Amino acid sequence: MKTQHLLTLAAGSALFLTASPARAQSVLNGTFDANDEAFTAFPGYIGGANPTIDSWSSVGQTGINGGASCCTPFAPAAPSEGPFAFIQGQGSLSQTISGFTIGDSYTLTYLDAARFGDDGDTNTLTATIGTGSLQTTPVSAAWNSRTLPFTANATTLTLAFTTGTPPNDQTLDIDSISIVPEPTSLALVGVGLAGFLGRRRRS
Repeated sequence: MKTQHLLTLAAGSALFLTASPARAQSVLNGTFDANDEAFTAFPGYIGGANPTIDSWSSVGQTGINGGASCCTPFAPAAPSEGPFAFIQGQGSLSQTISGFTIGDSYTLTYLDAARFGDDGDTNTLTATIGTGSLQTTPVSAAWNSRTLPFTANATTLTLAFTTGTPPNDQTLDIDSISIVPEPTSLALVGVGLAGFLGRRRRS
């Protein structure tokens, strides 16, 4: 009876913990829809008639293309249906996000690409947040899906996308940025305990 009670408790704890992962963190304006109709001046750089990108800090030549914006001169061969952000040459886009739980695991996902015709002069894009860092070399043929697991080492973290130093004005594109929590390690402990007690009961 005692083993049965522990087995039930462990299984229930595992289910509860699995259903209650670390709190999800919202990336504000991660699809850049907030600026869909705001960038009206060609070729989409920040400045002049075009505003800053909502919720993002930028360095260098950055802006919005696609969607209902002015134009798509910096789009890849297969542009997205909605707006996307771009960084031309050397620059960055960053956002400060609060509410993380120190020690918990999360996953950053996003899409990247390069301006059509820029494949001959490649540039790198580095995503950083918490303990995670991922450097890619986007291409212009299509959007590429990226995944970066990381552990929160502070309750407030800076998410940054930084380009390298290209030989010319190569442009890199970013879209569909989100962060999702992973199940806590305690859930795995609960599952392991349930399995151990189950084997013990059968032996």
